Amino acid sequence: MCSSDLAARASFLVTRPSPLGSGGWRVPPAWSAETALRGRGAEDETMHVLIVDAAHASDVAVEAATLGPEITVEVVATRDPAAVDDAAWARADAVLSWLMPIGPAEIARLTRCRVLVKYGVGYDIFDIEAAGRAGIAVCNVPDYGTGEVADHAMAMMLSLRRGLPSFTRLLAADPVGGWNWSAGPLMKRLATDRLGIVGLGRIGGAVAR
Repeated sequence: MCSSDLAARASFLVTRPSPLGSGGWRVPPAWSAETALRGRGAEDETMHVLIVDAAHASDVAVEAATLGPEITVEVVATRDPAAVDDAAWARADAVLSWLMPIGPAEIARLTRCRVLVKYGVGYDIFDIEAAGRAGIAVCNVPDYGTGEVADHAMAMMLSLRRGLPSFTRLLAADPVGGWNWSAGPLMKRLATDRLGIVGLGRIGGAVAR
């Protein structure tokens, strides 16, 4: 099948029950449309990916580019499992979720699902045991937000070391008389400091670099 034929098969279904926050996503490297479609009949060859509580329900360009044009992507912008109809659960081969909890009741409705993917780190939104009993793999995105959290940690350390919270509080109360250069309790030149990092995982390693 040529690329133009594959592109013609792409389908994106979007519903928006509620506004949502932000998130991120990457498909597990061992998971592919080819393996997911194996064993299907010709009448049921299309793979369906259900994205719930999507950060940007009208823009799934990253997901579409990663999955490929032969995949049908259905987006339901809600964090309420009850707002997803039974048919959407039933036709999903894979489900991507950011914060929506997916427990035994939802897993029971996933009659052909093969994988649940968390938009982010951890597995706290999924019932791992129920997924295991149903033969559904559970994945996350271990490097989601690593740089952002490391950047924020650095910003907070610098802010504390340079006394910004203390100065901000004093100057907000009195813009003229509130200035006191010695009010920063930890004020010190950074060039003479040594930073200790407990744990060099993804975030600690990013801070160290």
